Amino acid sequence: FRDVVDDERFPRDDDDDPGPGKNDPNDDQRRQDNEARRREAIVNGVLSDLRAECAKYGSVANVKARPNDKDVVVAFNLADSAVHALAALSYKTFDNRPLDLAFVPDELQGE
Repeated sequence: FRDVVDDERFPRDDDDDPGPGKNDPNDDQRRQDNEARRREAIVNGVLSDLRAECAKYGSVANVKARPNDKDVVVAFNLADSAVHALAALSYKTFDNRPLDLAFVPDELQGE
């Protein structure tokens, strides 16, 4: 998940703009704000796509990125839906990388 956010295919706002005031402290803050918005847009897009894909197998209660910025937890309303999704998605790839899927106990989903 982190690799997708850092992927160079998603250009940053200031990649091609040398612009005036490169040593301006306000410019650093602007750059950080732009990077935060860029990352948030990418993460939201990935989560939205993942929710749509998982909804093919049952009702999805929640999709969220875990704080480590690497894992995503998908919570289904029914355990059978989670079993179907796990079976169907086990051999899929995302961004040419195999998915690493596992069941996560409810008490660990918020970590």
